[in-house]
Amino acid sequence: MSGEVVTVCLPPEAGADLHAALAAALAPLDMNGRHEPYQGEWDHWRLGQPDHAFMVVPRHEARPRLFRDLTPRRGRERRAVLGLCDGGPRALLDFAAMGAGAPANAERHWASLSDEDRRGHVFEFADTWVVATDHLLTVGGTWVSGGFLDDSVTTHAYLDQLAADTLVVRVEIHC
Repeated sequence: MSGEVVTVCLPPEAGADLHAALAAALAPLDMNGRHEPYQGEWDHWRLGQPDHAFMVVPRHEARPRLFRDLTPRRGRERRAVLGLCDGGPRALLDFAAMGAGAPANAERHWASLSDEDRRGHVFEFADTWVVATDHLLTVGGTWVSGGFLDDSVTTHAYLDQLAADTLVVRVEIHC
C-alpha cells in the first residue's frame, strides 16, 4: 500500500538533524534492510503527508521548531499554509483543534464510501480529539498499528502524555 501515514515521536534533540533522526528511528522497519529483528513495514518514506498536516497552536505558526516539507508530490506543488505543519514539539501541535473538525470529516468520509466499502462496517465516532494516523512509532521505537499500544493505552493517550518538547512528526510511507 502506498501513502500510509506514520506519526513518529522523537526526543527533542532530534530536531538538530530531523532527517537523520527519522532515518535512524525508521531503519529497523525498512523492508530493504538486512537487520535483526526484521520488521519490514516500508520500502521508502518522506517527511510529511500533504493531506494529514498537523494544526499549530494559534500564535505559534512562525516558530522555527515546526517542520514543513515543501517538496512537490505527485506533480502537486506544496505550499506553506499558515497554521499547518508536518511536525514539531508536542506543545506546538493543536490536537484539540484537529479533533474539533473530526466528526464532520468522518461523516464526509463515510458519505464518500460506496455501499460495497461500507459493507461490514459501522459508522461510529467517539467525542474526543483525533489525530488520524495509520501507524505510530513511539519514542522508544515501538511500531503501533490499530490505535492501541496495549489493551488500555490508545495512541491518543500516548500522544497526550508526551513531554511538551517531544517531537511529533508526520511521515508518509510506501509499503
